[in-house]
Amino acid sequence: MAAVKAYVAQWLQLGKRLELPGRSTSAAIAETVAGERYTANFENLWYSILHVELGNVYLLGTDVKIADLLTGTWELHECARCGLPVPLPPLGQAQVGPCVCADLSTWPNAETVPPHPPIASSVHLQGLRQRMEEAPMAPQPPTRP
Repeated sequence: MAAVKAYVAQWLQLGKRLELPGRSTSAAIAETVAGERYTANFENLWYSILHVELGNVYLLGTDVKIADLLTGTWELHECARCGLPVPLPPLGQAQVGPCVCADLSTWPNAETVPPHPPIASSVHLQGLRQRMEEAPMAPQPPTRP
């Protein structure tokens, strides 16, 4: 479920909208991440997807329903064009269409920070510290007398 949640959050960061069949408007939230967690607005939307709208919600640009992704039979892999997660159907099922990025004229864009899930900075920094402590020290030049 965490991978599907990250998939939705990252595409919303790029301006994609969630289609909520039966409603007159689609959902869009530009800010889905705040540091190490998802924003309250995104968490509320995610709750609604899971408990209210589950059956028919999908990202505009694809017809893969979030409910289908949550079954575990679909896989999320990086798009070869843009590097963001895209759904791949179960074995034996026909491909569903182009990447969700196909209709974004400004993406991919190497000059901007790409969308990302929340980052646990303390865990990341601890990993960096550990690698630095384990790395051999570079030889020091001899000191002059």
